[in-house]
Amino acid sequence: LQQPYALSDLQYLDEEFYQSLVWIKENDITLSLDLTFTVTEEVFGELTERELKTDGKNCQVTETNKKEYIELITKWRIERGIVEQTQSLVRGFFEIVDSRFVSVFDARELE
Repeated sequence: LQQPYALSDLQYLDEEFYQSLVWIKENDITLSLDLTFTVTEEVFGELTERELKTDGKNCQVTETNKKEYIELITKWRIERGIVEQTQSLVRGFFEIVDSRFVSVFDARELE
């Protein structure tokens, strides 16, 4: 609820995707991966490339920027296809529950 996403949020959503990102986080990717700040997703049956940030297709993922890549791709994976629904749910939740009462809890406690 209005908290930044963490890599661990993916663990139960998509274990294989989560493990891949953990590997990237814990290993030197300098010579092993050829990643850019893009993802390929299926939209109405067609594969399209989506940039995770401005000019992402021309930005290589390196040791120095892999933390940013992990944050952006985690956000994309969690939000893909559900942004509007999630925003509506959160707005409705905060119409019923004052956000000051919720802000003292972390995600695990709210679960």
